[in-house]
Amino acid sequence: MRCFATEAELVSMFDGRLDTARELAVHAHLEGCAECRARAALWGRLVPILRGLAPEAPGPLRARRMELEIERRLAEHPAPRRAPARVVAWGALAIAAAAAVVLVARFRGGDEPPRARLASRLTSITGVARAGGVDLRSGATIGADAPIDVDLGGVATLALADASLTIDGPARLTAAGDVGHVSLELERGTLLAAVAHRAPGDTFAVRTREARVEVRGTRFSVSASEGRSTVAVQEGRVAVFAVDGSERDLAAGERVALVSTGFVDAPRAVGAPPPLEAAPRACEATVPSCEATAQKARASMREGNAARALRLVEAAMAARLDCPDAASGASSCHDELRYLRAEALRRDGRFDAAVTAYKALDHRAAPAATRQNAFYAAAQLEQRLGRSAAARADFERALAAAPAGALREEALMGAMDSAAAGGETGRAAELARRYLSDFPSGLGATRARALAASPSTSR
Repeated sequence: MRCFATEAELVSMFDGRLDTARELAVHAHLEGCAECRARAALWGRLVPILRGLAPEAPGPLRARRMELEIERRLAEHPAPRRAPARVVAWGALAIAAAAAVVLVARFRGGDEPPRARLASRLTSITGVARAGGVDLRSGATIGADAPIDVDLGGVATLALADASLTIDGPARLTAAGDVGHVSLELERGTLLAAVAHRAPGDTFAVRTREARVEVRGTRFSVSASEGRSTVAVQEGRVAVFAVDGSERDLAAGERVALVSTGFVDAPRAVGAPPPLEAAPRACEATVPSCEATAQKARASMREGNAARALRLVEAAMAARLDCPDAASGASSCHDELRYLRAEALRRDGRFDAAVTAYKALDHRAAPAATRQNAFYAAAQLEQRLGRSAAARADFERALAAAPAGALREEALMGAMDSAAAGGETGRAAELARRYLSDFPSGLGATRARALAASPSTSR
């Protein structure tokens, strides 16, 4: 890379938006260019300050409430004939202010405005989705009682009332009710829902053939296949009702399965292994394929939406845990999903969780290249967090995982630099000599010669 190309990538690198190959290329250039290193250090100080000065944006649910209220009020007051631009601008501001006043009055206990008709808006789509047989495009509005079909490999994200819904195909979902009383029917597929806390008297329910799930405000997923439903809670609590009248209260981190006769078992932790008799073989057909999930997750990260990538991967991993037939013999698929989860956590800025996720790939069944990549990525984050000793140890684990691997030179340089930064002068000199032996003309050769020649009295 040239200097101007490196500088163009610096902000993206500090934001964690570069893919692994591009980030390695930037670091490689910085190793040999003192001017760019100084520029990178400057941007490293400026970016957090600039981010801190940005005003906080309204949350998606709050923005959606305002949008619905403005749409309702605009529908009640037809637009007048065209007026001069200044009049139009002030009129729009007046309508927005009136909508805000109505919202504040509602939340403070004032008279409740009439319920808006239920409608959902398609915010993003991957693959093919239809409503009433018509292909959907991003931004489309879907009325109540219109079945939404998502094909195999497709993912549709909807904004509905005070909720964000992600539908993973093959799936069919139908919404009914109004913005205060939402009823969703999931005929098949997987639904991941994030629901804002509801006002007193408001309801939000998801139905399958085997279950009814009622929430007040939470984040949860529901899967429906032939003769079986599964409910898992990530945040908050939900009440789950079976067709036989029995009821279970699920807290965050719990999962339960249901069939036509009622609950299969007691609630269990989301990460716990499923019971041996839990799933019929038919459930395998509803498990998202690793390849399709990986492709969609990577596309989301390229678009800068790490949170959506994380939702996709975690939903797919949860579905595979719930279907033993699909999960058995699929360690390579699980490793791919685990690596993508770690990448999404890193892009989302959750560095400690990402380090833990990367290190979870250190098991005997994982390929050597996967283990090397995971340890190298974990070491880079620890280096960024100022944990020099931990970074040096993980760079060396990356070397040990695949001694002749593609990241051999980069891992050796990282171990050498981390040892030097942590005051391990003896270890730094030893690693520098090893680097010069293996890569006498490498990118880090100048620095390695300086470290190898420095006094080394400690390890």
